[in-house]
Amino acid sequence: MEILKGTNFIGWACRIAYFEVMRHRTNCRRDKLVFDDTVLEKLADEGRKECEHYASRKEALAHCLLKLSDSHRELVLKRYYEGESVDEIGLSRKQKPNSISQLLFRIRKSLLMCISSSMAGNQKI
Repeated sequence: MEILKGTNFIGWACRIAYFEVMRHRTNCRRDKLVFDDTVLEKLADEGRKECEHYASRKEALAHCLLKLSDSHRELVLKRYYEGESVDEIGLSRKQKPNSISQLLFRIRKSLLMCISSSMAGNQKI
């Protein structure tokens, strides 16, 4: 199973948003409060950087999910990908919802540490 496979939706969405802003600017040319092209380009550049950062975090998450045990990965996917509630997961695993919540907390903490470590390693200049 490949996790988080697909096209670059964020990049596509950012580009669509950029064109929507440009279209809106054209429609509002007569307004007194309009950003000039320099400001819009700077905002677009910052948006692109954020999209790239998001894509890197998404890659790191996919990598870190693969490092989890099968049981923990299955739990995370059931909760956050399939949208099962903690109660539903607890019933299917014959565990108390509170213990599922605690386990998910520990797994999320582990994923955050893994992602942070991975991102720090990728930021070499």
